[in-house]
Amino acid sequence: MKTRSNHLIFYAPLPHNIPLDKIGGAEVGCQKTLQIYEKAGFKVSLLQKPAMSKGKLSYFIGMLKLPFQLFCLLFKNSKSPIHIVGFYRDVVFFEWLMMSAAKKLNHHVIYELRNGSMIDSYKKGSKLYQHLLKDLLINADIVLCQGQEYVDFIKEKWGIERTYYPNYIMDNFISVNSINRKRSPLKLIYFGRITKAKNVCLLIDVLNNLINEGYDANLELIGASDETYLQLIENKIEDYKLKDHVTLFGRQNFEFIAQHLETSHYFVFPSEEIQEGHSNSLTEAMGFGVVPIVSPVGFNASICGTKDLVVNSIDANFFSNKIIEIEKNNQWEKFSNDVYERVLSNYTQSIVGERLIKTINLLDDENE
Repeated sequence: MKTRSNHLIFYAPLPHNIPLDKIGGAEVGCQKTLQIYEKAGFKVSLLQKPAMSKGKLSYFIGMLKLPFQLFCLLFKNSKSPIHIVGFYRDVVFFEWLMMSAAKKLNHHVIYELRNGSMIDSYKKGSKLYQHLLKDLLINADIVLCQGQEYVDFIKEKWGIERTYYPNYIMDNFISVNSINRKRSPLKLIYFGRITKAKNVCLLIDVLNNLINEGYDANLELIGASDETYLQLIENKIEDYKLKDHVTLFGRQNFEFIAQHLETSHYFVFPSEEIQEGHSNSLTEAMGFGVVPIVSPVGFNASICGTKDLVVNSIDANFFSNKIIEIEKNNQWEKFSNDVYERVLSNYTQSIVGERLIKTINLLDDENE
């Protein structure tokens, strides 16, 4: 009989030695998972997922080394479970091999589904792809689902209960929601990676629309960007003569971001990122009572908890009209309280961390 050790192998993308403008939600989320394990007393052996951000050659070399690193850890730590952070799609075969090798060597496997494209990729995938992904989802000892949609899909498809494991806000950043924050100027904010896929440039159009409708409004953009896309944003700011209404801060730590969230009104998130899952920025903004206006990609709609904050067309007019509608109907305080309470009830470090450790401890129950 195998007894789980207090040691765990963690295969994940982590923000170690990655260019700042390439660090995204996956790296941030995995870093938080690592913190949960360490806080719970686990000794963790890290197995870094190779990243394309370091170049194709580095990625290729990393993928060649990975099987040897994996087998060394599996043989050295015979009772340790392995947590595989999964991105399926192009790497499903490799993730399936990792699970199969670990199971053959009598290790428990925790498979974590990240990003928001699993259901679509399964439905559109080849027979082989569907077989490999299904095998991962039903034969891993634990499957952690970043979206509730995945839990429901797996239950409906194969009759198996899996665990909802969303992103969350750190406990030390939770404070009382400042409903009485100054309401003029109207403050829009975006923070995270500033990229074309996130449609950050669209926010300049949204701001321009609001100003043209008579609103005193400002926009703050916080995050790293490549020079080409940043130049597009700056050109649009210049074209609309909005230099006095837009502030570009670059990448900042979360203490800085938190200070700005406390006085902001709307987090505008028109992302079309194919791999969008559970946005850390969305959850963190909601945790400060900032009302999100979001696209329907990833798990945005279920995170917000209402379709009233979801814009189904990536069009600046629709986004600005949604804000104008909320302002005219005096609904900002209602939505601010709603999203704030939703985070406190579902997306905090304590709630999500406790769920993860309880789920991992079920592996001990299986051995009794």
